[in-house]
Amino acid sequence: MRSQRYAAVDDADQRRRLEAGLSAIGLAASASQIDQLFAYLALLRKWNAIYNLTAIRHPDEMLTHHMLDSLAAVPALAEAARAAAVEEGGRGRVLDVGSGGGMPGLPLAITCPDLSVLMVDIVQKKTAFLTQCRAQLGLSNAAAHWGPVEKLEDGNGYAVITSRAFAELTDFVSLAGHLLAPGGKLIAMKGVYPQPELDRMEAAGLMAEWQVEAIPRLTVPELDAERHLVLAGAEVELVELDQREKRLKNAIAEVNALLTLNGLCAAHGVIVPMQCEYFALEGLSDLVNTIKQVHANLNRDLKVIGLLRVMFDPRVTLQQQVSAQLESHFGDKVFKTVIPRNVRLAEAPSYGVPGVAFDPSSKGAKAYLDFGAEMIARVKQLD
Repeated sequence: MRSQRYAAVDDADQRRRLEAGLSAIGLAASASQIDQLFAYLALLRKWNAIYNLTAIRHPDEMLTHHMLDSLAAVPALAEAARAAAVEEGGRGRVLDVGSGGGMPGLPLAITCPDLSVLMVDIVQKKTAFLTQCRAQLGLSNAAAHWGPVEKLEDGNGYAVITSRAFAELTDFVSLAGHLLAPGGKLIAMKGVYPQPELDRMEAAGLMAEWQVEAIPRLTVPELDAERHLVLAGAEVELVELDQREKRLKNAIAEVNALLTLNGLCAAHGVIVPMQCEYFALEGLSDLVNTIKQVHANLNRDLKVIGLLRVMFDPRVTLQQQVSAQLESHFGDKVFKTVIPRNVRLAEAPSYGVPGVAFDPSSKGAKAYLDFGAEMIARVKQLD
């Protein structure tokens, strides 16, 4: 079957559209970098006609659906890769998993020459294309690796691990997460808001290991379609840092105890939010003893208004057991309302919006509204 032919590419028009797109994204690119981006597009068209690297073949769609789509994510990828929070060995390093025809790895490497980009794919013809692009475009900061990402090993790790069309979130974090440097971010490029994928990630128990920090919506010039980034970080980010067990102690010194004491002396009541985990249960016992001592010696008005179960997942047997123990031991002090683990609540702070206002229809927002009503009724009874 003969390949479909398209009208000759209007390079001047495409360059104008690319420059306008870069301006709309807020991404500065020099004339030589724009030349490299065009040369990459030309290589992609040439190789795609023979090796079928991507299903998108029309030159205009390659510009919008591949180039501009990838460039729209570059500011977020670059910011995360350069973040001071990333351990020095991994800072400035980006891993593009399932890179295929080089998206977003090659546009990132072209526009951010200070970053080191490794593109991984299991299809040899695609990594051969990426290696050819590296040579012809003169990208010393880019490289390709042929093989499954789960077998890749790297002592320093990567500040950013990204994917555009690799797999859904559960597989992405499971297969590539071991390569993330301390303080780094997993950034998955998605189309519509990936709620089903997030739900499956929760069901797989991965939310305890990976914290979804934000899911901002991207605007891609000339593309009338939804695009989102899923930003996730490891819950345990201090694992490989020196003196990790003393980081918090050194940071807060003696302030923590004084702030807690001052707060308890100023308050009339205490609401204790609590995860249904056994370590939290042990900490609760110490907190209750502290409240009793403050009540006896410093603040006779202080009382426990109630215990609020938060980030609760009824599918986890351990959490059900701890919840039952709370109800058995503290009785009516436990609020009937339970706040579920909910991604929409988790991402609300990144937008500077309260969880109940960010997505009022989410399960988490509705639970907090129910809790508010229950708390008001309880405080009235105490008065």
